[in-house]
Amino acid sequence: MDIEQQVQLHFIVNNYLRFKKIVCHVPRVGDEVRFENDTFYIVTKVVWVYDEPEQPWGRANVGLEPVES
Repeated sequence: MDIEQQVQLHFIVNNYLRFKKIVCHVPRVGDEVRFENDTFYIVTKVVWVYDEPEQPWGRANVGLEPVES
């Protein structure tokens, strides 16, 4: 994967940084995502970060809300 195609995501739950991932695709609002132990979340917000020029890749903050089982 080329570094130009990579995006570092900060996944935020209840104003707390919960997960960090480097990926090539960014989830959209309304998408459902899964993390360890089959924990599911709904994407509620995507904010692209453009004020960190030292980053070699793109960056975005992704707001999440837990999915009730």
